[in-house]
Amino acid sequence: PWILLGWGVNKKQRWTHLQTSKERWLHRLSQAQTPIIGKLKVENGEYYHPLPRLVKNRAGYIEDIVKQYQQQNG
Repeated sequence: PWILLGWGVNKKQRWTHLQTSKERWLHRLSQAQTPIIGKLKVENGEYYHPLPRLVKNRAGYIEDIVKQYQQQNG
């Protein structure tokens, strides 16, 4: 099994619990050697939402995810 990641967290000082939860979740996935698929933002290391708000970006997102899946399961 694999997991599609689309979880970014705003970096506000009072929102530390969300960031900590995300880091723990990613650590557990790594420990379990669960394959991860997701479109990573280069600027901040967060993952794009699986359904981009801009319709024009959706096809490109799907293409990227399909390529990742094929590379892992090819």
